[in-house]
Amino acid sequence: MARPIRRLFALTVALPLLGAPLACSGSSGSNGTKSSTGADKSTGKTGGAKPGAGDATITIGDETWKFDSVGCGFGEEGTGVSGAVVNVSATKDRISLYVADDGDDDRYIELADLDDPDEGMNWSTQSLNGDVPDIVVEGKRVTSETTFYSDTGGESLTRDGTVVVNCG
Repeated sequence: MARPIRRLFALTVALPLLGAPLACSGSSGSNGTKSSTGADKSTGKTGGAKPGAGDATITIGDETWKFDSVGCGFGEEGTGVSGAVVNVSATKDRISLYVADDGDDDRYIELADLDDPDEGMNWSTQSLNGDVPDIVVEGKRVTSETTFYSDTGGESLTRDGTVVVNCG
């Protein structure tokens, strides 16, 4: 199962690397030297984006979640992942957003309830038929229009959605 491993990566590796205080609200309807993780030792910045700056909005079907702070890493240096283009993380009130383009066809977006990842809310762009979302990076803006899948609670759901991330 790829999702638990990726969620574990997002929580144990990406968030500490990005060092960001992360926040969201949900509603319905440098010249320093680089460390081995790509962080600038003098500023703590990773991949050119200021940790914790920026915002994100994800809409799936008729529900929207707004994140007031995101952690962004760009390229291999900023993410610590070989071949990566971008990784974005945001968490608040135990709801986690993770956007990753780790190169080639290893791209996914996930929105999950961290308190109950098996039975709580869990939307992902990963499907059994191998769908891969288009993730567009323009400067410090990351966007995607894609289909999300959920199979929590024994019910399989499909919804169209969008993600817009403005990295600081």
